[in-house]
Amino acid sequence: MEMFIYAVDGDNKLAGYICFFPISHRLYNDMIGSDTMFDDNIEPEDVLPYTQGDNNIFLISVVVNPRYAGQGVGTRLMQEMMSYLDAKQQRGCRINCVMAVTASKGGEKLLDNFGFYPLRKYDNRCTLVQAKLTLAMRT
Repeated sequence: MEMFIYAVDGDNKLAGYICFFPISHRLYNDMIGSDTMFDDNIEPEDVLPYTQGDNNIFLISVVVNPRYAGQGVGTRLMQEMMSYLDAKQQRGCRINCVMAVTASKGGEKLLDNFGFYPLRKYDNRCTLVQAKLTLAMRT
């Protein structure tokens, strides 16, 4: 299953990665209605393949090696994810939304730059954010 995009440096060392995938309606509803969200809330049956119908995407992580912080790696990973999802839509996979849970100010800022807006705060001080995907959505 396609879930990761990696960024590597000139020496082929990992500079960062992004992980995202379609989720079940059950998980989508749990994320909207629960007071806390953790990665371990996700059951194997909640991770779905892309379909020609509706797809809700969960962006579970954007990770940048601290050595590459502030060099645009996170932005580039987000751009690549958006391009990938655009291509999926052009092939008939309708993307309803992309959701994420932010755990840092840096994450909030990165996602805000890509049109994500807050839906709710969780008890664990994280924020559920969402973006509606439009074709060719980029910064």
